[in-house]
Amino acid sequence: MKDNSAKLTRSVYTAKLAKMTFKKTMTKKKPIPHFKSLEQEAAFWDHRSPLDYDFRPAQVEFSPRLKKRLISIRIHESLLQAAKLLAAKRHIPNQTLIHVLLEQKIKEESRKAA
Repeated sequence: MKDNSAKLTRSVYTAKLAKMTFKKTMTKKKPIPHFKSLEQEAAFWDHRSPLDYDFRPAQVEFSPRLKKRLISIRIHESLLQAAKLLAAKRHIPNQTLIHVLLEQKIKEESRKAA
């Protein structure tokens, strides 16, 4: 009889523990505050668990796919190596970096000309 009561006590304890864990994980999560700087955000997360906060996916707007055309240009080897190094630091392909920089510079020059 003693053995059955130990099993019963253990199963009741396990059920209570499971219920407490479920309630803890199902509680409403806190919204993530807005930060003025990266340092402020880093200090905030140093002392808090991200599991307590509501991480919803960011809403991203995609631009329509623009038709791209393959071209060939000649650039100095040193410029290409510098672009590859900068792209590696940013963790993006070097052609993507060159495209972005070229696009930014053309927009900037177009605004000046207007």
